[in-house]
Amino acid sequence: MTGVQVARRLGLDLDVVVTCRVDAPGHPDLGLGAVAEGGVRNVDLGLAGVLNLSPAELRGAVRDAEAEMQRRVLAYRQARPLPDLRGRAALVVDDGIARGTTVRAAVESLRTLRPARVVVAAPVVAVTAAHALEGMVDAVVSLVRPAVMRGIAEWYQDYPPLHDGEVLAWLAAGKPPHGDQHVAA
Repeated sequence: MTGVQVARRLGLDLDVVVTCRVDAPGHPDLGLGAVAEGGVRNVDLGLAGVLNLSPAELRGAVRDAEAEMQRRVLAYRQARPLPDLRGRAALVVDDGIARGTTVRAAVESLRTLRPARVVVAAPVVAVTAAHALEGMVDAVVSLVRPAVMRGIAEWYQDYPPLHDGEVLAWLAAGKPPHGDQHVAA
């Protein structure tokens, strides 16, 4: 939702870069990393080792995340490719960034499209995530950078799960003005 608001306010094109968290088997609230379009796979092998996951369990978790990511690409963009970003700025907007695994995967995916600049923006970004992102992008913009952040929901009064219908409605509402910039939410 934040990406739609930013695109409207700034008069930018709106699209979506699809990422999906890789859930740790047996620990549904713990992410091992993320996958994104273009074959991006970021998995914390150290955490997988601490959890004593077998290679088969790890492969299965990545496979499940990739299947969900592909389902979302079909649902949100009808499988059309990401837009041509050569020479354009990409603004990656998120509701909040705690560890940064999914947004880093999105940035890696966008980098293959050769944008002129990549900027990441979120209302709240954990300090450690911001430092990791600063090495990957041109700028990280946030209102708050807490030193300790357990999750994004703690920064919102109401943070319900996101459903496909909502994403599709937001994408439809973000009618692109065909400007010089591009927003990837």
